[in-house]
Amino acid sequence: MEIFPEVIPPVRGEILSLHIAASSDEIGAMLFREKGSIQIPIYFVSRTLPNVERGYAGSDKLILALVHATRRLRRYFKDHTVKVLTDEPVERVLLNPGRSRRAVKWA
Repeated sequence: MEIFPEVIPPVRGEILSLHIAASSDEIGAMLFREKGSIQIPIYFVSRTLPNVERGYAGSDKLILALVHATRRLRRYFKDHTVKVLTDEPVERVLLNPGRSRRAVKWA
């Protein structure tokens, strides 16, 4: 694995990748640019969940991580296409949010 000592800002219009994750008490997102087969980190956001959000379903926590990232990294979403990557079927929940009122609100 190659290590990059500095963060290089993306070129306008470049496709970026956003990895989102959620645990029982935290959510986070890491924004990357791709250079060949190497992913170069651009920005990391995270936060600890308050008690009320710790009871959310796993898919709701991932959607919350996506909402949090889009709010914090708005300038990147305005200038770039961003691929969202996760190991859960978040797209399915966002396209059919009927099971969760929170998902309807966030969608």
